[in-house]
Amino acid sequence: MIPLPVISDKGDPHFSTLAGKSYRFNGHGEYTLMKSIDSRLEVQVRLARVINVSASPDSVSSVDNATAIVAFVIHHKDQLRVQLELFPIYSDEHQLTIRQRDARSISISYGSSGIQFIVYLRPNFNFVDLYSILPSTLKKETNFQGLLGDFNGLVSPDGTIVSAKSDDDKELFYYDESWRTTGASSIFYYRLQDSHARYQDFNYRPIFVYSKSEYTLDSVSVSDC
Repeated sequence: MIPLPVISDKGDPHFSTLAGKSYRFNGHGEYTLMKSIDSRLEVQVRLARVINVSASPDSVSSVDNATAIVAFVIHHKDQLRVQLELFPIYSDEHQLTIRQRDARSISISYGSSGIQFIVYLRPNFNFVDLYSILPSTLKKETNFQGLLGDFNGLVSPDGTIVSAKSDDDKELFYYDESWRTTGASSIFYYRLQDSHARYQDFNYRPIFVYSKSEYTLDSVSVSDC
């Protein structure tokens, strides 16, 4: 395993060398962390002043003039460049950029294509909100399938147009189930003993708040309290 730099409690980067040594370095700028001589792999880091945000939103201060890693980029031959930034001021328009927008959101941008995703973390509930931002040109260039449908509405895998209303929970549930992936079609990366099957529950059924196929106005009684 390649040793990675660690950060002390005061923000100073401590670098563990490939030879197993350790040292501290405070710099302010961008540096080559590691680079293979055959250009197969290169990692660069950006160091900047550590800022301590106090309880007052109008008051910030540096921490003992320390610096820390606020961004890094990894370039592996023949693969997409991966870049992560904390509050970045620059993005390579030709490459994938992953950056932290604030304490609870991350953006993933695909350069000049205009395709962007924003992830909002919900730590209290252990889930995320995922927003997609697609350029209007895609509407002319291609079409889409899946839970979000295409630009004209919801379409099943066999091409059937789904006419369910947005509040028909049961019919929409079975539409969504038609887009469940298989072990062969999944593009998730699974670690070691992990697998696609581990995350599937074919017996799960939600509580349908309203379903046109089950409820009508005649079957609902209203009483005064």
